[in-house]
Amino acid sequence: MTPRLLDLTLTGDKPAHVVSRNGQIALFYDGDRPWIRKSDPKVVLLSLKDLAPEQPAPLVWKNPAPQHGIAEPLGRPSGSRAFLWSAF
Repeated sequence: MTPRLLDLTLTGDKPAHVVSRNGQIALFYDGDRPWIRKSDPKVVLLSLKDLAPEQPAPLVWKNPAPQHGIAEPLGRPSGSRAFLWSAF
């Protein structure tokens, strides 16, 4: 496969960690402390196979509250996009 630049932008509040494992990429957005401003803490999960189409469809999981953490892609053999989430 030839490397290419993707027309893909992922946005969120305070991106903290990017982990690529098991054919998946997980991005963890911490969010801001609620007394600073309202924010959108979340995890975004992409399958590397999904990067081939023009518009990949990420799986987004909203965190219930801002926190520093990390998401680890599990890469289930069934092809489901699942991750392990941990906060610090």
